[in-house]
Amino acid sequence: MLLHPMVLAIRRRRAAQGEPRTQALALGPARSLPQPRSQSHPHAQTLGPSRQQLQARTQGPARPQPQTQAQGLGPARTQPLAQAPGPAHLQAAAQALALGPARPQPRARARARQQAQARVYQPHQTFEGLSDRVCIQRYRLTADAMYHLCDLLRGSLGASQNTNFALSVPDKVSTALAILASGSFQRFAAQTTGVGQSTASRVLGQFLEALIPHTPDYITFPTDPSTQGQTMRDFLEIANIPQVLGAVDGTYVNIKKPAQDSHTFVNRHRTYAMNMMVVSSARLEFTDVLARFPGSSHDSSVWSQSALLRRFRRGEFTPGWLLGDHSYPLQPWLLTPLAHPEGDAELQYNHAHKRTRSVVERAVSLLKMRWQCLHASGGTLQYSPEKVNRIFVACCVLHNIAIRRGIPLPEGLDVDEGNETDLEEAAEDSSRELGTSGYTSLEELEETDEETEGTTPLRQVRQACRRRALRHRVEKQRGRTVRARLIQEMFG
Repeated sequence: MLLHPMVLAIRRRRAAQGEPRTQALALGPARSLPQPRSQSHPHAQTLGPSRQQLQARTQGPARPQPQTQAQGLGPARTQPLAQAPGPAHLQAAAQALALGPARPQPRARARARQQAQARVYQPHQTFEGLSDRVCIQRYRLTADAMYHLCDLLRGSLGASQNTNFALSVPDKVSTALAILASGSFQRFAAQTTGVGQSTASRVLGQFLEALIPHTPDYITFPTDPSTQGQTMRDFLEIANIPQVLGAVDGTYVNIKKPAQDSHTFVNRHRTYAMNMMVVSSARLEFTDVLARFPGSSHDSSVWSQSALLRRFRRGEFTPGWLLGDHSYPLQPWLLTPLAHPEGDAELQYNHAHKRTRSVVERAVSLLKMRWQCLHASGGTLQYSPEKVNRIFVACCVLHNIAIRRGIPLPEGLDVDEGNETDLEEAAEDSSRELGTSGYTSLEELEETDEETEGTTPLRQVRQACRRRALRHRVEKQRGRTVRARLIQEMFG
């Protein structure tokens, strides 16, 4: 087919300019555009850059038209325009056209919200500058006592330099004491001291770890003769019972349901709790604390596994004894009241025993009223049993600091007197004894142990149980002798 020479000239000119042939095939012969004039406008320097120059500055150099596939297959699929050179906002727009609208990721949305909202740091409120009345109301201690705590724990509670707005030692002490003093725990403490709830929880753990190692400095049982003599004189002034070194009792601290072995934490009140053993002096100071047994443990079981009992058995505190209620076994160093008193002398002994032993009940009541986190009215402690034990010991240390400094309770709080244990239930608990199978002395049982040495493990376990039961029986008999002699000397 012969073409007009003019058509051939036009096609040759288009091929020289690089215009795609497929566009000409699909759309027909392209209409030629007028070429820009070679000479510029006479007033170009005055009028400024032309439209083409502005477009070149904003959009970059012109991009070549996409190449197509073979004739008859249509235009070829273009590459994403984001690959083309040009400004960043044009590349993003091209990518959006090629890939569709982008779906924001959850983390990106959260990060955008955090960046949009300015982070507000509330001023930290501490005890510094407050009066003693306000300090006692908020933190249960005076400002001097809190300064003493800051100096004591400064080495362990030093402010970290890895974060901005790090809490100082007074900030941490104020936050921890606010948590222990309030019944609403971390949320109230966070509002009081101006820190977040997660920060308050972390500060409480640091405070406990720093204070617990100082427990022997504030909770000590009288060992030297001068301290023992002063303790005995303090108890003697109450109801004229001599040689008393302390009063022992157990108390429950409610906790949330533990994740493991929860049935062992259910106490006789059908609540999840820890059974804490404390020994108090006549001045309401705690001289011994044992906090590690679940609520189902009986007071006598806790006492039998205490280190204080082993020290009494070794004779470290002779002469001297403790006073306990019917929940504890009668021993030469642990005097209990008579379950069924007969005669005026025994009645007078029970009355004097009750008055003297009531100091430990008042001490426990004062402890829980001062530190509301331990009180049942404040709910249950939302921590693990191990952390609850540390909280109880820390509160006992702080209680002794307050007692030694003469710090009163806040206004509106009164000490509740403890209730006596039901005598019939206590008498039934205290009268439980394991059989000793006819053995009458430890020497006889030891001879039997030598004969059965090397027998089966089951027989060895039985012998150990008999030994323990016989020791309990012998100690109880000796305790009866000591108590009868005391009643005869006091009221006979």
